[in-house]
Amino acid sequence: MQRLGVLPSGFTFSSVLNACARMPAFLEGKQMQAKVVQLGYFRNKFVITALLDMYAKCGFVLDARRLFDMMDDVDKDLIAWTAMICGYTKMAMMDDAQRLFDSMSQRNVISWTAMVAGYAKCGDMRAAKDFYDRMIEKNSVTWVAMIAGYGKCGDVSEAKRVFDEILEPDASCWAAMVACYAQNGYAKKSIELYKVMREKNERNQ
Repeated sequence: MQRLGVLPSGFTFSSVLNACARMPAFLEGKQMQAKVVQLGYFRNKFVITALLDMYAKCGFVLDARRLFDMMDDVDKDLIAWTAMICGYTKMAMMDDAQRLFDSMSQRNVISWTAMVAGYAKCGDMRAAKDFYDRMIEKNSVTWVAMIAGYGKCGDVSEAKRVFDEILEPDASCWAAMVACYAQNGYAKKSIELYKVMREKNERNQ
């Protein structure tokens, strides 16, 4: 684009920053920030949110928080709040995540799931279960986080309870339960469940 003399738009910056966040490619994202400032897009709500998300997903939560605090309240939409929550939970900064979560005026399944997964990853299954039980809508990421968390703590019965609550478990949920059994010395149950998973997959093909 630059060689052709075409200036990037806010949409262009957002798309490139989102790609950097997914890879992740922090150095490239950092270079994009310089261009954002140079071309006057540093006050663009969508660009700044994408930049914040990139920093958070790359593990640079302090940089992400600085951007978050710089944003006008009207520009801090659910996406920005959730990106910051996910950044904190990814780095196991659960106190910061909890404070921010409690300050949110509205939440979605992603912000709820981030809290569940964050506490489960830290081994605080009491807090993870509290969030899990309060969730109205759950998804496979939530279920896998709970099963893996209980498995990590050696509480296989609770992991199985969560698994049994899932009406239609996907491959990731099955794999999480199989791994839970295997990690806790239930080799026979792990193999049996794996066989059931294979049979269900074959019937659905």
